[in-house]
Amino acid sequence: GGGQAEAALAASRDIVIETRTIGLGGGDEVYVERVVTPSTANLGESIEVGADIRSSVRQPATVRLFASGELVDTKPVTLDAGLTHITFDVRPTEARLHTFRVVVEAARDTFSQNDRGDSITIVKGEPRTLVLAGDELVADELVDALTAQRQQVDSIVPEALPTDFGELATY
Repeated sequence: GGGQAEAALAASRDIVIETRTIGLGGGDEVYVERVVTPSTANLGESIEVGADIRSSVRQPATVRLFASGELVDTKPVTLDAGLTHITFDVRPTEARLHTFRVVVEAARDTFSQNDRGDSITIVKGEPRTLVLAGDELVADELVDALTAQRQQVDSIVPEALPTDFGELATY
């Protein structure tokens, strides 16, 4: 009954809903079945992004890899009827949460909504500490002590605490 309203509510909360259509019969279809990356990696490491792409027919296609919204690689491929595995190697330059998106484009495809898949990797860099400065004098002393130990320290007031997990994951 209320599927459209529930989908709109989920979208407003950045929740991705994926669907699969069953029983299409003779329609040609291509879709990204799975994208796999490590859950964590260290800054400077090469990350392998693997994508399983399923096609109902053998055909040429273009597969693109986006990292945190930026196009980083494009591969022309021939998809087999069935499953084709594609890999990309990426070396992130920033320590933070990275979203890797694989997008496939093929001529013989019925639904474009299933032509992408995502995976997330937290790239860790040098350890960083976030100090919430509720009491400025105490926070300054703590920051000075941590800095004296050669630690990277950021100090902010509690009201400025990031609510985005991606920003907090860098600490």
